[in-house]
Amino acid sequence: MPEVTLCHEFSCDEQTFWSRLMFDPEFNQAFYLHVLKFPVYELLEQKVTHSGIRNPELRRRVSVNPPSEMLPESLRDLVGADFRYIEEGVFDRSEGDGVYSFRCVSIAQPERITNVGNIWLEKLGDKKVARVAKVSVTVDIFMIGSFIETAILEDLQRAYDAASAYMQRYIVEKGL
Repeated sequence: MPEVTLCHEFSCDEQTFWSRLMFDPEFNQAFYLHVLKFPVYELLEQKVTHSGIRNPELRRRVSVNPPSEMLPESLRDLVGADFRYIEEGVFDRSEGDGVYSFRCVSIAQPERITNVGNIWLEKLGDKKVARVAKVSVTVDIFMIGSFIETAILEDLQRAYDAASAYMQRYIVEKGL
């Protein structure tokens, strides 16, 4: 299962990152639609749950449709130009400042395409954090799976880099 670890620094504290960037519906809507140019971004669910003695968890489900030109041609051929996936994630604060664990489920080929990961913060100083994302991708398709995995991981790198630049501008513009 190929994986990548991505790290980006932000000039804000942990609370600001999670509440005003990562889990802010308005921020995410603008980011996916206007920065990444996704034709569809829909927040299906975002709610806080209490499970036993654990800290409250934030559960989120998002439906997205990346632009077809972002997809590797072999994946487009397999799933069609209208590729969509559902991101299902849980933000758990029981460890440190929290970990967001997610799983992206392809609508077209859920049993063949797997994308899972974790995102956490490392405090670097006063109002300075590093977002660390560890993401793995598996495409179980004979002969072309590894090619598609590599292309998806490269696209993830570009998307996280774009997110980082947008988040930094947003932090400055909003005075966060």
